[in-house]
Amino acid sequence: MAPHSSPPRLVTIAVIGVSGNERLKGSQGVGKSLLCNRFIRGDHDDFHFEHSSILSQTDFSGSAVINNEHWLFWGEREIHHEDETTNIRLIEHSVFLDDVEFEPLAGPCTPESYSKRVVALKLESRDKLMYIQKEQFGQEAEFPQRILPDGKTSVDGFVFVFDVSSVSGRDLGKHIHAAQQILSHVVKTKRPIVIAASKFDSSSDEGRSLLQETLHSTHLRSHHFPIIETSALKRVNVDEVFLSVAQLVLKWKHRLKIQLFADAFRAVNLQALEARESYISILKGCVPVEEWPSRRPSFDRLLSEFSINRNLVYQRFVQIYGLLAARKLYERHVEEAREHWTKARLRALFPQLPRVFGNLLSRKELMSLTWSEANERIHQHPLFDEFFQPLGALSKQLEPISSPIESGYGTVGSMRGDNRIPAEILLRAEARATYEEFQQHVEQEQRRERLEEDFEALLASNSQICAGRSLAEVSLFLQGASSYEALAPAHAELVYNRYQGDLIKRAEVEFTECLLENIELFAELVRRSRFDRQPRGLSYLPTENELALVRTVLQDDTRYRQLSRLWELRDGMISTFCSFIAHSQPSLCVGRSRCLEMAPFDGLLSSFLGFEPNSLPIVSLNVHGKPQHVAQFITDLACFLHGEPFQSSCGLARIHCFSGTDDTPQDFAVTVYLLDGSTPSESISSNEHFPPILVAVADPSDGSDLLAITSTRREYG
Repeated sequence: MAPHSSPPRLVTIAVIGVSGNERLKGSQGVGKSLLCNRFIRGDHDDFHFEHSSILSQTDFSGSAVINNEHWLFWGEREIHHEDETTNIRLIEHSVFLDDVEFEPLAGPCTPESYSKRVVALKLESRDKLMYIQKEQFGQEAEFPQRILPDGKTSVDGFVFVFDVSSVSGRDLGKHIHAAQQILSHVVKTKRPIVIAASKFDSSSDEGRSLLQETLHSTHLRSHHFPIIETSALKRVNVDEVFLSVAQLVLKWKHRLKIQLFADAFRAVNLQALEARESYISILKGCVPVEEWPSRRPSFDRLLSEFSINRNLVYQRFVQIYGLLAARKLYERHVEEAREHWTKARLRALFPQLPRVFGNLLSRKELMSLTWSEANERIHQHPLFDEFFQPLGALSKQLEPISSPIESGYGTVGSMRGDNRIPAEILLRAEARATYEEFQQHVEQEQRRERLEEDFEALLASNSQICAGRSLAEVSLFLQGASSYEALAPAHAELVYNRYQGDLIKRAEVEFTECLLENIELFAELVRRSRFDRQPRGLSYLPTENELALVRTVLQDDTRYRQLSRLWELRDGMISTFCSFIAHSQPSLCVGRSRCLEMAPFDGLLSSFLGFEPNSLPIVSLNVHGKPQHVAQFITDLACFLHGEPFQSSCGLARIHCFSGTDDTPQDFAVTVYLLDGSTPSESISSNEHFPPILVAVADPSDGSDLLAITSTRREYG
């Protein structure tokens, strides 16, 4: 079990120094109140520069803070050093002056002189309130109220504050004499005394000499007084003053190391600088510049919703610099983020300007207008608002957001849905440079297009150019032509390959027509093969003899010969066509997207999509054929769909199948005929809305029905 830790010892310290009217102390006090204020409530926003000792008789007698006494109870502070924890209570002895006569105020408990009054080791004042600032008098209820415990306290040590700066109006002789009187009375108490050389940041040779002269008087020379160079304003060696007294009172084992003012001042500045840099780092982490303005809270929202007010780095910064400085530094960060984002956003949008120029200006205008003329023409264009946000919209997008609701429905939300370019971009010099670069690009593009057109015309007029021949093979026939010589080799290769691609596509389309014109030949091949071999899936690979027969029949056709250099492609098309004839699957159709069996589905769905825009369309299929075929078709289609919508190029739709014998309304239903070779063509009809769909259900083991189905399809077609 851990040993019981004793509560921290209480040490009461009386802060004293020369006090009185201006003839004695000069135009300003020696700094006792500032030293107490910085130690007890040292945060920037709790530190007050003025603690006037000039009061009205009403405040002196009526305020529980003063309580007819010339001393103040500043409160207590728990302080840690090494393994020691001490509770330090501060009492400040002062001389309160009447605001009319500027003489010390008299009270029932006021001794005759300050130098004798401050040596009292027992102080008592019933219901005395802790002092905070001068505005507290008469308005005590508006400030935190803490009463001196039991109304009594015992002084354990003293801090004598001596001002080492130059003060106007100070009678040096009287000042030294008063200081010597006070110290001579205090040393008789045999309580520890520490000298605080105050305002050392603005010290003078005269002030430092006065302190030495005071301490080297005849009756003080034999005493050793620890002297600590302090500045309440700069936060230098303030804690060390009171810790030194506590150390002497409690006789700590660890001696306190006191730095010279210059070293301590440097350390305090370094800590302040580190606190500032750490706070800036926190701001950059909470509101990254790169994420502005999608993440741009106001300062109040930053404190509450981002919980930065609970961050130790933020708290340390506010202690040193104050809340106003924290807000101003955030506002500066916001300005930097705003400027960074503005530049980055516009810089990212400059590449979009050529597209806008191309849409709002004709090629003729692009080639003839200067930037100022083009800019004016763009602003006057009827479609200007389609491409550009109004002037000022960009700045509205950069205002900090004070609530999450605004971020969803305010300027940020509208900005995310607005892909237009801020009109401010046209005011920047980079826009002019982009326009002039685009002009050059358009001119080069026109020149390139003319060269490509001339080269393609040359290729079209040359009889040596045919599908499948490479540029290397025909380059000899192109030598000397200006349109060919003007192009770089790589560019000429690109144009030639593009031309070859178009040439091959045309050859494929023409050869497809050739295959369809000779459909009886392929149907006969497939029918005969059914008796000789077993089918394997949907593929049908013709034998060499079958291919030889096809070549013999088609070899005189120009459409067949123009694919001679692409014989593998041609043989592949022949094999695919054979597979299509063998299985009648739309996916194998040589017509591809032009296949008549696929067109009804897409046309049907595109028609149904307009009927119920808020729900999925329902496609009804009225299936006709032999009962066993109809039942099998409906079952197979249901298994294929699994109750899910059907996805087509026109969108999703639900498919409902029913037998042609059902008493179902026929409006907007597609008729499906299941053909087995015995279906007469005159029995096939369609309704007034959609053409019928013909589905071949021939038995793969019997090829006798193939020509009949093909004949039926052709008769209907």
